[in-house]
Amino acid sequence: MRDAWPKPQPTSPPSPSPFFALTVAAALSVHLPQQRQGIVMGATQPPVVVTDIVTPVLAGVILGQSLYGARIGAVVAIALVGAVIARSLLPAIDPETSAAGG
Repeated sequence: MRDAWPKPQPTSPPSPSPFFALTVAAALSVHLPQQRQGIVMGATQPPVVVTDIVTPVLAGVILGQSLYGARIGAVVAIALVGAVIARSLLPAIDPETSAAGG
């Protein structure tokens, strides 16, 4: 006897919003000299494209194999690495607030 309702299939999460990449690029441009802004803006595009391709594939593997613990561990590890990198590379004084006189 067939079930009346089909079993739900795992789906991959949506790709990161393109607005996220724009926000990161805008934040980077504030911290760079004007002569280097174009170089950095162009350099941020390839990682965004690679992420858009790899993320759904990786999410499909994680969800398909029920590797939920690995997923949580990867998210926490990525967040911690990002926080450490940001803490070590960003200046202590925010150029946006110091330029505005705040």
